[in-house]
Amino acid sequence: MAINKYQIKQIVRLSASFTVGGLLTDPTEVILFVQKPDSSELTYHYSSGTVSKLSTGTYYHDLMVDDSGNWYYRFEGDGVEAADEKQFIVMRSEFYGGHFAS
Repeated sequence: MAINKYQIKQIVRLSASFTVGGLLTDPTEVILFVQKPDSSELTYHYSSGTVSKLSTGTYYHDLMVDDSGNWYYRFEGDGVEAADEKQFIVMRSEFYGGHFAS
């Protein structure tokens, strides 16, 4: 499986689908854990509005990446089968930290 690659300051859509018995199903809560390249972690919750619902059983979060390296994320849902864990890479930029950095 190929790993997706992105640029610093790009918005990356992280998404997952949850099922019960093979049917898309809404969990009672959805939590997204993100591990940045420096090993710090971020947490987002559907109940707080930081994870969005696309359709029944399908959730996402748009994340602006701010550091180069390997990123990991995991969606978990209460009352559903399985969790979804993935990785992506943010490429180093010659320009990051320059004129437009914030």
